[in-house]
Amino acid sequence: MSKKRKFVEDGVFFEELNKVLMRALARDGYSGVEVRVTPMHTEIIIRATHTQKVLGNLFEKGRKIRELILIVQKRFNFLDNNVELYTGKVNNKGLCAIAQAESLRYKLLGGLVVPRIYKFIRSNDSRSYIVFSHNYNVSSFSSTKKYQNSFMIPNWPQAGGPDPKGEVPPITMLELIREMHALIREQMQ
Repeated sequence: MSKKRKFVEDGVFFEELNKVLMRALARDGYSGVEVRVTPMHTEIIIRATHTQKVLGNLFEKGRKIRELILIVQKRFNFLDNNVELYTGKVNNKGLCAIAQAESLRYKLLGGLVVPRIYKFIRSNDSRSYIVFSHNYNVSSFSSTKKYQNSFMIPNWPQAGGPDPKGEVPPITMLELIREMHALIREQMQ
């Protein structure tokens, strides 16, 4: 098999797996998947905000994760005991766009008012967001409200930043600028 074909096959597998898990775990705070292929088996790490819901509650004794393993085995033609599913917790929900969007979706469907959602986003250390609220009035006129807050973040060298792993957001914009200037000075020397 050529390298091009292998990369395309891996990309299609990852996308289909992501779609299957997104449908199955949308309410459980699904935010991504990581696939590690070894010669003996394939490890699939599911990132979620509520890992216990992904595993299943105490009464089910892990039934949900076993069902997911069977779904993945049957869909992608893996042999028995060749796939292992693990869960990983998302450290900061404010930095994960997928987790934020799903959370906002269920809050809106639950009837929470938009300004409350705006407050919720700010409290999760998000640095940039836009929320559109589109309402239809009784008189068939529609109104749209837009809530937004964002920073223009300058491009810095890809090697660094305030937090290379992306787990903790910068505290203030000044901290970002200081870090950027320090990196520029280091590169010039």
